[in-house]
Amino acid sequence: MSIFRTTIYRMNRPAGSGNDRNARSGELTRLGGMRSRLAAGQARCTPEEQLFDSLMEQYHYLRYEQPVGEHLKYLVKADGQAIGCLAWQSAPRHLKVRDRYIEWSDEARERNVHLLAYNTRFLILPWVRVEHLAWHILGRVTKLVPQDWQRLYAHPIYWLETFLDPARFSGTCYRAANWQVIGTTMGRGHRAPTLEPTRPVKQMLGLPLPPQVPEVAGCMKRHMKYPRMDVNLEELDQIIDRGTHAPLSESEGEKLKRVLHALAGMLPAPRTTENTKNVLE
Repeated sequence: MSIFRTTIYRMNRPAGSGNDRNARSGELTRLGGMRSRLAAGQARCTPEEQLFDSLMEQYHYLRYEQPVGEHLKYLVKADGQAIGCLAWQSAPRHLKVRDRYIEWSDEARERNVHLLAYNTRFLILPWVRVEHLAWHILGRVTKLVPQDWQRLYAHPIYWLETFLDPARFSGTCYRAANWQVIGTTMGRGHRAPTLEPTRPVKQMLGLPLPPQVPEVAGCMKRHMKYPRMDVNLEELDQIIDRGTHAPLSESEGEKLKRVLHALAGMLPAPRTTENTKNVLE
Protein backbone atom coordinates (compact mmCIF):
# COMPACT_ATOMS: atom_id res chain seq x y z
CA MET A 1 0.00 0.00 0.00
CA SER A 2 2.81 2.47 0.83
CA ILE A 3 4.47 1.82 -2.58
CA PHE A 4 1.18 2.51 -4.35
CA ARG A 5 0.70 5.80 -2.51
CA THR A 6 4.26 6.93 -3.27
CA THR A 7 3.80 6.17 -6.97
CA ILE A 8 0.54 8.14 -7.16
CA TYR A 9 2.13 11.07 -5.32
CA ARG A 10 5.01 11.27 -7.78
CA MET A 11 2.70 11.01 -10.77
CA ASN A 12 0.62 13.90 -9.46
CA ARG A 13 3.47 16.30 -8.74
CA PRO A 14 2.62 19.78 -10.06
CA ALA A 15 3.87 20.61 -13.54
CA GLY A 16 6.10 23.58 -14.33
CA SER A 17 4.65 27.03 -14.90
CA GLY A 18 5.38 29.80 -17.36
CA ASN A 19 5.38 32.55 -14.75
CA ASP A 20 7.11 35.83 -15.61
CA ARG A 21 10.77 35.62 -14.53
CA ASN A 22 11.73 39.25 -15.08
CA ALA A 23 14.17 40.23 -12.35
CA ARG A 24 12.85 42.59 -9.68
CA SER A 25 15.27 44.29 -7.31
CA GLY A 26 15.64 47.37 -5.14
CA GLU A 27 14.12 48.62 -1.90
CA LEU A 28 10.45 48.11 -1.10
CA THR A 29 9.86 51.78 -0.23
CA ARG A 30 11.51 53.03 -3.44
CA LEU A 31 10.01 50.79 -6.12
CA GLY A 32 7.47 53.28 -7.37
CA GLY A 33 4.77 52.44 -4.87
CA MET A 34 5.24 48.67 -5.05
CA ARG A 35 3.39 48.33 -1.75
CA SER A 36 0.17 49.50 -3.37
CA ARG A 37 0.71 47.11 -6.31
CA LEU A 38 1.13 44.00 -4.13
CA ALA A 39 -1.82 41.64 -3.87
CA ALA A 40 -2.04 38.51 -1.68
CA GLY A 41 -4.92 36.16 -2.34
CA GLN A 42 -6.08 32.78 -1.05
CA ALA A 43 -5.50 30.32 -3.92
CA ARG A 44 -6.98 27.09 -2.61
CA CYS A 45 -9.89 25.83 -4.76
CA THR A 46 -9.34 28.67 -7.25
CA PRO A 47 -7.88 28.76 -10.78
CA GLU A 48 -4.61 30.00 -9.17
CA GLU A 49 -4.04 26.79 -7.18
CA GLN A 50 -2.19 24.99 -9.97
CA LEU A 51 0.22 27.91 -10.35
CA PHE A 52 0.79 27.96 -6.58
CA ASP A 53 1.52 24.22 -6.50
CA SER A 54 3.91 24.36 -9.46
CA LEU A 55 5.89 27.30 -8.07
CA MET A 56 6.34 25.52 -4.74
CA GLU A 57 7.41 22.36 -6.54
CA GLN A 58 9.99 24.13 -8.68
CA TYR A 59 11.48 26.77 -6.37
CA HIS A 60 11.04 25.81 -2.69
CA TYR A 61 13.94 23.76 -1.36
CA LEU A 62 11.48 21.33 0.30
CA ARG A 63 9.34 21.17 -2.87
CA TYR A 64 5.57 20.90 -2.90
CA GLU A 65 3.85 18.86 -0.20
CA GLN A 66 0.20 17.88 -0.30
CA PRO A 67 -1.48 19.53 2.74
CA VAL A 68 -3.32 17.43 5.30
CA GLY A 69 -6.53 18.63 6.96
CA GLU A 70 -7.56 22.27 6.97
CA HIS A 71 -5.20 24.44 4.92
CA LEU A 72 -4.78 27.68 2.98
CA LYS A 73 -2.56 28.64 0.04
CA TYR A 74 -1.61 32.28 -0.62
CA LEU A 75 -0.26 33.52 -3.92
CA VAL A 76 1.41 36.95 -3.77
CA LYS A 77 1.56 39.09 -6.92
CA ALA A 78 3.05 42.42 -7.97
CA ASP A 79 1.56 44.05 -11.06
CA GLY A 80 -0.27 40.81 -11.77
CA GLN A 81 2.86 38.61 -11.72
CA ALA A 82 3.46 36.01 -9.02
CA ILE A 83 6.40 36.80 -6.75
CA GLY A 84 5.79 34.59 -3.68
CA CYS A 85 3.75 31.85 -2.02
CA LEU A 86 2.81 30.94 1.56
CA ALA A 87 1.21 27.67 2.71
CA TRP A 88 -0.67 27.09 5.97
CA GLN A 89 -2.33 24.07 7.52
CA SER A 90 -3.67 22.74 10.81
CA ALA A 91 -1.05 22.78 13.56
CA PRO A 92 0.41 19.47 14.84
CA ARG A 93 -1.48 18.21 17.86
CA HIS A 94 1.57 17.44 20.00
CA LEU A 95 4.61 19.72 20.03
CA LYS A 96 6.62 19.76 23.25
CA VAL A 97 8.28 23.08 22.43
CA ARG A 98 4.97 24.87 21.89
CA ASP A 99 3.06 23.11 24.64
CA ARG A 100 5.80 23.87 27.17
CA TYR A 101 5.90 27.52 26.09
CA ILE A 102 2.13 28.04 26.30
CA GLU A 103 2.05 25.99 29.52
CA TRP A 104 -1.32 24.49 28.80
CA SER A 105 -2.68 21.23 30.14
CA ASP A 106 -3.55 18.19 28.03
CA GLU A 107 -7.22 19.18 28.31
CA ALA A 108 -6.52 22.74 27.18
CA ARG A 109 -4.49 21.50 24.21
CA GLU A 110 -7.22 19.12 23.08
CA ARG A 111 -9.77 21.89 23.42
CA ASN A 112 -7.77 24.57 21.58
CA VAL A 113 -5.30 22.98 19.15
CA HIS A 114 -7.71 23.41 16.22
CA LEU A 115 -7.41 27.18 16.80
CA LEU A 116 -3.71 27.09 15.81
CA ALA A 117 -2.32 27.27 12.25
CA TYR A 118 1.10 26.18 11.00
CA ASN A 119 3.06 28.02 8.28
CA THR A 120 4.54 25.09 6.35
CA ARG A 121 6.08 26.97 3.40
CA PHE A 122 7.21 30.53 2.63
CA LEU A 123 8.67 31.22 -0.80
CA ILE A 124 9.95 34.37 -2.48
CA LEU A 125 10.73 33.54 -6.11
CA PRO A 126 14.51 33.50 -6.71
CA TRP A 127 14.58 36.31 -9.29
CA VAL A 128 12.86 38.74 -6.87
CA ARG A 129 15.39 40.77 -4.86
CA VAL A 130 13.56 43.46 -2.90
CA GLU A 131 14.75 44.65 0.50
CA HIS A 132 12.18 44.13 3.30
CA LEU A 133 9.74 42.40 0.91
CA ALA A 134 9.56 39.13 2.88
CA TRP A 135 8.71 40.96 6.11
CA HIS A 136 6.03 43.02 4.37
CA ILE A 137 4.42 40.00 2.70
CA LEU A 138 4.45 37.98 5.93
CA GLY A 139 2.83 40.81 7.87
CA ARG A 140 0.13 41.24 5.25
CA VAL A 141 -0.72 37.55 4.92
CA THR A 142 -0.83 36.88 8.68
CA LYS A 143 -3.69 39.37 8.84
CA LEU A 144 -5.57 37.46 6.14
CA VAL A 145 -5.17 33.97 7.60
CA PRO A 146 -7.70 34.27 10.47
CA GLN A 147 -10.27 35.92 8.18
CA ASP A 148 -10.01 33.26 5.48
CA TRP A 149 -9.88 30.43 8.02
CA GLN A 150 -13.10 31.67 9.59
CA ARG A 151 -14.74 31.94 6.17
CA LEU A 152 -13.69 28.48 4.94
CA TYR A 153 -13.72 26.43 8.15
CA ALA A 154 -16.13 28.36 10.40
CA HIS A 155 -13.78 28.77 13.35
CA PRO A 156 -11.17 31.39 14.34
CA ILE A 157 -7.37 31.16 14.50
CA TYR A 158 -5.65 32.60 17.57
CA TRP A 159 -2.04 31.44 17.14
CA LEU A 160 0.36 31.01 14.21
CA GLU A 161 3.52 28.91 14.33
CA THR A 162 6.36 27.75 12.11
CA PHE A 163 9.74 26.04 12.14
CA LEU A 164 13.02 27.61 11.03
CA ASP A 165 16.21 25.83 10.04
CA PRO A 166 18.93 28.15 11.47
CA ALA A 167 21.52 26.49 9.25
CA ARG A 168 19.70 27.93 6.23
CA PHE A 169 17.81 31.00 7.41
CA SER A 170 18.15 33.72 10.05
CA GLY A 171 14.40 34.30 10.39
CA THR A 172 14.76 38.08 10.32
CA CYS A 173 11.49 38.60 8.43
CA TYR A 174 9.53 36.63 11.05
CA ARG A 175 11.04 38.54 13.95
CA ALA A 176 10.39 41.85 12.18
CA ALA A 177 6.75 40.79 11.86
CA ASN A 178 6.54 40.27 15.67
CA TRP A 179 6.96 36.48 15.71
CA GLN A 180 8.75 35.17 18.81
CA VAL A 181 11.30 32.36 19.03
CA ILE A 182 9.68 30.02 21.53
CA GLY A 183 12.18 27.16 21.61
CA THR A 184 14.28 24.61 19.76
CA THR A 185 13.37 21.10 18.59
CA MET A 186 15.30 17.99 19.60
CA GLY A 187 15.91 16.95 15.99
CA ARG A 188 13.76 13.83 16.28
CA GLY A 189 10.50 13.00 14.54
CA HIS A 190 7.25 12.21 16.36
CA ARG A 191 7.89 8.46 16.11
CA ALA A 192 11.69 8.39 16.13
CA PRO A 193 12.99 4.93 17.14
CA THR A 194 15.89 6.34 19.21
CA LEU A 195 16.71 9.39 21.33
CA GLU A 196 19.44 10.43 18.87
CA PRO A 197 18.76 13.34 16.46
CA THR A 198 17.61 12.05 13.07
CA ARG A 199 16.84 15.36 11.36
CA PRO A 200 18.01 19.01 11.53
CA VAL A 201 17.45 20.85 14.81
CA LYS A 202 15.06 23.76 14.18
CA GLN A 203 13.86 26.85 15.96
CA MET A 204 10.14 27.19 16.54
CA LEU A 205 8.46 30.60 16.26
CA GLY A 206 4.98 31.64 17.34
CA LEU A 207 2.68 34.59 16.85
CA PRO A 208 -0.46 35.17 18.98
CA LEU A 209 -3.41 36.77 17.23
CA PRO A 210 -6.04 38.86 19.05
CA PRO A 211 -8.46 38.07 20.57
CA GLN A 212 -6.77 35.18 22.36
CA VAL A 213 -7.98 32.12 24.20
CA PRO A 214 -7.13 32.45 27.93
CA GLU A 215 -4.33 29.86 27.86
CA VAL A 216 -2.47 31.68 25.06
CA ALA A 217 -3.14 35.17 26.41
CA GLY A 218 -1.73 34.32 29.84
CA CYS A 219 1.36 32.80 28.27
CA MET A 220 2.14 35.85 26.17
CA LYS A 221 1.76 38.23 29.10
CA ARG A 222 4.44 36.25 30.90
CA HIS A 223 6.83 36.02 27.95
CA MET A 224 6.52 39.41 26.25
CA LYS A 225 7.79 42.56 27.94
CA TYR A 226 6.47 44.77 25.16
CA PRO A 227 3.05 44.27 23.54
CA ARG A 228 2.70 43.36 19.88
CA MET A 229 2.81 46.45 17.66
CA ASP A 230 2.09 47.22 14.01
CA VAL A 231 4.53 49.57 12.33
CA ASN A 232 5.73 49.76 8.74
CA LEU A 233 9.07 50.99 7.46
CA GLU A 234 7.65 54.05 5.76
CA GLU A 235 6.07 55.21 9.01
CA LEU A 236 9.30 54.52 10.90
CA ASP A 237 11.31 56.49 8.32
CA GLN A 238 8.94 59.44 8.70
CA ILE A 239 9.29 59.42 12.48
CA ILE A 240 13.09 59.36 12.26
CA ASP A 241 13.12 62.12 9.63
CA ARG A 242 10.92 64.36 11.78
CA GLY A 243 13.16 63.70 14.77
CA THR A 244 16.15 65.14 12.91
CA HIS A 245 14.40 68.53 12.56
CA ALA A 246 12.26 68.83 15.69
CA PRO A 247 11.54 67.00 18.96
CA LEU A 248 9.29 63.97 18.56
CA SER A 249 5.86 63.85 20.13
CA GLU A 250 5.40 61.59 23.14
CA SER A 251 3.57 58.93 21.09
CA GLU A 252 6.20 58.97 18.34
CA GLY A 253 9.00 58.70 20.87
CA GLU A 254 7.29 55.76 22.57
CA LYS A 255 6.78 53.95 19.25
CA LEU A 256 10.43 54.46 18.29
CA LYS A 257 11.51 53.22 21.72
CA ARG A 258 9.44 50.05 21.37
CA VAL A 259 10.84 49.37 17.91
CA LEU A 260 14.41 49.74 19.20
CA HIS A 261 13.68 47.44 22.14
CA ALA A 262 12.20 44.86 19.74
CA LEU A 263 15.29 45.05 17.52
CA ALA A 264 17.58 44.72 20.54
CA GLY A 265 15.65 41.62 21.54
CA MET A 266 16.67 39.95 18.26
CA LEU A 267 20.40 40.33 18.96
CA PRO A 268 22.15 37.07 19.94
CA ALA A 269 24.82 38.89 21.97
CA PRO A 270 24.26 40.35 25.47
CA ARG A 271 22.22 43.56 25.28
CA THR A 272 24.35 45.59 27.74
CA THR A 273 27.90 46.17 26.49
CA GLU A 274 30.40 48.99 26.65
CA ASN A 275 29.77 49.75 22.97
CA THR A 276 26.04 50.04 23.61
CA LYS A 277 26.62 52.39 26.52
CA ASN A 278 28.91 54.57 24.42
CA VAL A 279 26.28 54.86 21.68
CA LEU A 280 23.49 55.69 24.11
CA GLU A 281 25.59 58.18 26.03
